[in-house]
Amino acid sequence: MGRFEDGMMHLEMVRKLNKNNDFLGTRMEYLKAVESFKQANSQIELEKVTAEYEEFVKDDPIFKELISFLMLGIKGNPGILQSEITNKAVEMNWSEIYKYNRPLAKDDLYYALYFGDKFGLIKRNKKVELMNYLLTSNE
Repeated sequence: MGRFEDGMMHLEMVRKLNKNNDFLGTRMEYLKAVESFKQANSQIELEKVTAEYEEFVKDDPIFKELISFLMLGIKGNPGILQSEITNKAVEMNWSEIYKYNRPLAKDDLYYALYFGDKFGLIKRNKKVELMNYLLTSNE
């Protein structure tokens, strides 16, 4: 099977997992599909699946819970380093918001921080900061 067909197979899994509200599985399959289309040099499919993945993230309850919690921590610690966030967060008990039967991984936090930045909720560089309009609208 070629990389393009591999990407299509992962998209088929996305459909099944998302239909069953398996948000973690759906996220993992989107990542695999994106990577497969990159390796296949299929720009059209890559753009489509990337846009679809971003729409999924906006509705993903795991993303919503993680970014909400992280934004509170960032607001209380302006300029916090991403490494400090991940080190502190992995040590915490996430059982209330994290419903899967596995511990929170740093990749989960990177996922929330990456898309939080992409969607304009936070700004990542060496330090992580809330966007100014969020600080003023939530105070």
